[in-house]
Amino acid sequence: MTKLVQKIDKQIKSLQGKIDTLSGTYLTNTWKRQREQQERDRKKEIYCAQLQVLGYLKRKAETEPLSLFEQNLTVS
Repeated sequence: MTKLVQKIDKQIKSLQGKIDTLSGTYLTNTWKRQREQQERDRKKEIYCAQLQVLGYLKRKAETEPLSLFEQNLTVS
């Protein structure tokens, strides 16, 4: 089970890096840049949701075995 927890940790670290990359300061003085900012915000929200799911799965994996469905969620 520790291998699965390590895999989840690696994915969490990767998602944190993606969120940090999208959290930069960007100019939004044109409609095109405003649209790009909206897209970055949308991606950031998706990554944050994935991060929450992985956090839940990690806590559960540390205490009890994960179901096959939950194991598949960690790799997708």
